[in-house]
Parts: sequence; structure tokens; C-alpha cells
Amino acid sequence: MINLKRTVALAGLSLAFIQITAIAQSPGKMSKSAATETELAELDRRLQEALVSGDVEIIERYVGNDLIFTHGWFEGGTETKLKLLENARKETRFYVHRRVSSQVVEMHDDVALVFGRLDVRRQPLAKNQETLQMCYALNYVHLYVRRKERWQFVSHRTAQKVEPSKPCPR
Repeated sequence: MINLKRTVALAGLSLAFIQITAIAQSPGKMSKSAATETELAELDRRLQEALVSGDVEIIERYVGNDLIFTHGWFEGGTETKLKLLENARKETRFYVHRRVSSQVVEMHDDVALVFGRLDVRRQPLAKNQETLQMCYALNYVHLYVRRKERWQFVSHRTAQKVEPSKPCPR
């Protein structure tokens, strides 16, 4: 069994040494590895869109039952697949958008790390005395595991906030 906490911690440390850049694909036939990397990058984007739109089907299918979704690096709260599904079923959506602006996929057989940047727009939080939608950007590490011929998203870790939360431009 994979030690997820150890893998995510190592991935976070790796992120400190990696400058996130877009992967350039050369035209023509892709290798199996390149095709898998492209598939994972697309799945990662689709999952972010599902969190915004409340697409329960995508979340059910591609999020592992053992998901640990950690907001912030050390002090952030955590969520599970059940919490993501609960939020997806709500009428009011918390996220306005979660746009992936850069990704790097690192393959390790049936395990993959996706390092990326998210540009986020979310609803205000009353507990923070916010009255306007908030915008920020962060670098993240996602861990995927191939199970029964399907990739499963099993860990999210915010690695670094690269743009602090501020009221979004109107």
C-alpha cells in the first residue's frame, strides 16, 4: 500500500524545486507515457471544473473514496470525497471558477503526481467578514493512483499561495 502522506509530503518538497511550466507536446504520434500524461492533465482539469459545476458523476467516478483534500500547506482544513459530493449537491456553488493555468505530470507506474497552478474565484466567507467574491492563485500537488484500469484522484495539497486572496475585479 502506498504511504499517501509520505508521497504527498515528498511531492510538496519537490514542488519547491520545480518551476511550473506548461508541457509542450511535439506534433505526431505520442508515446504511451506522453498519452497518459495528457490524459491525466485533462482529467485534472475536468475535476476542477466538476468542483465548480457540481458534476457529481465525475466526482463519483474519478475521486477515490480515500481522498484527502487539504486546503493550505500546514494550517488548512481537510475534506473527504463525501464532503466534495455534499458540496457538489448544494444549490449555491462556493467556487465561481477553478482554472488550471499550468500543469506538469510526473509518472511513477500506477501512481502520478500532477503539479499545477489554479486561479480561483470563490464566494465570500462570512466568517472572514468578506462581502465580495475573492480571487487568488495557488500552486498545488495532486496525487493519482490507477485502480482497476481507472485513474483515481486521492490527494490534493495546496503547496503555495502565489497570489493572496483579494476582492475580485468586477
